[in-house]
Amino acid sequence: MIDTGLKDKVVLVTGANHGMGAAIAKAFANEGAMVLITYYRFSAEAYGDISEQEVAKATEPGRAYYCKMQMQTADHVVSAIEELGGRCVAIEADLVDTANIPKLFDQAEKHFGPVDILVNNAAYGKCDTFIPSSELPEQSIFVDEFPITTVTSESHDRHFAVNSCAVSLMIAEYAKRYIKRKGRN
Repeated sequence: MIDTGLKDKVVLVTGANHGMGAAIAKAFANEGAMVLITYYRFSAEAYGDISEQEVAKATEPGRAYYCKMQMQTADHVVSAIEELGGRCVAIEADLVDTANIPKLFDQAEKHFGPVDILVNNAAYGKCDTFIPSSELPEQSIFVDEFPITTVTSESHDRHFAVNSCAVSLMIAEYAKRYIKRKGRN
């Protein structure tokens, strides 16, 4: 058996209530790491014209199924890890609110100890374009039924807040704490 060196390491994974984030968290836990995962649930209203019933029934890839994944908690990820004997805590947090960033590290330290590994997996994506809305065809659809809209200040700010600012601040918080403890637990 190969020793990956991950046993008893503390890992913080953002955006882990489904998809790659959930798989990453499970893989680390499978190697003996303790994992704190974060997630953010969108409400049905965030998807506009899609109904809650359509989302609830979705089982096939597409917009409704993606919405369903985005709306769930991370309880199933925690359960899957715990069933395999791993340790995991899930915290719902919007990374747009930068005050949440040090709190996530505080929670990891409270439950497991200092964070050894940070995985910035959370992302925000909306199908927007620079094309003026007056030039977009009616019912503009991108892959898997996602409507395309013209970029707004709000959509740009949300993309930047999650995909750039939060990532940078998560790394800065990790570095600050790592240096303070001189790279030791």
